[in-house]
Amino acid sequence: GNCQDMPYPEFSIVIPTRNGQRYIAETLYSALAQTYPHFTIFVLESGSDDQTVDIVQSFESERVQLISHPDPLGIEANWARILDLELHEYMTILGHDDVLYPDFLSITAELITSYPDASLYQTHFDLIDSNGDIIRHCKPIPLLQSANEFLVKRHHFAQDSFATGYVMRSADYKAMGGLPTQFPKLIGADDLAWYQLSSLAYKVCSPHAGFGYRY
Repeated sequence: GNCQDMPYPEFSIVIPTRNGQRYIAETLYSALAQTYPHFTIFVLESGSDDQTVDIVQSFESERVQLISHPDPLGIEANWARILDLELHEYMTILGHDDVLYPDFLSITAELITSYPDASLYQTHFDLIDSNGDIIRHCKPIPLLQSANEFLVKRHHFAQDSFATGYVMRSADYKAMGGLPTQFPKLIGADDLAWYQLSSLAYKVCSPHAGFGYRY
């Protein structure tokens, strides 16, 4: 096919938060600093009793949509609200204390163009401390990986993986019902979700570091 005719991938960045005032501004700045232009941001906030809402509203960017819930929801209930959002074709979940590097979406868009039949996309990343300094780089991740290869690596602690930094089709995420909520506080739920999404086809990982995970 002729790549010129391909529509640009459009992304929704979802940031679930509650009482995220310490890092939410840094996280939002990092999302808004993407070199790739086709994206929107949802901040899913619930019951914060700090400055989180004021900070998010201060950005006044048409890309940022704040969706607040008056009650402090548990992480399971707050993340379940992702299923109700009007998302672009591709989505990614960003921890409210993590940061995207400026080329995260442009790297991912290239992966989607190069591997259009993959079902999960990610990049390498750094583990950062509370000051944003790099603790270490993530352990190496293969370019292509099946669901089973991913799971074996996780069971052997040979591969770092968190909720931030994965990109999937929004329809696939919604079809599987989001992160499995039978896991208390969603501990381990992300590994199962990435396994399920990878098993639809396979996972691709860019060799470039695309984000910082706040460890």
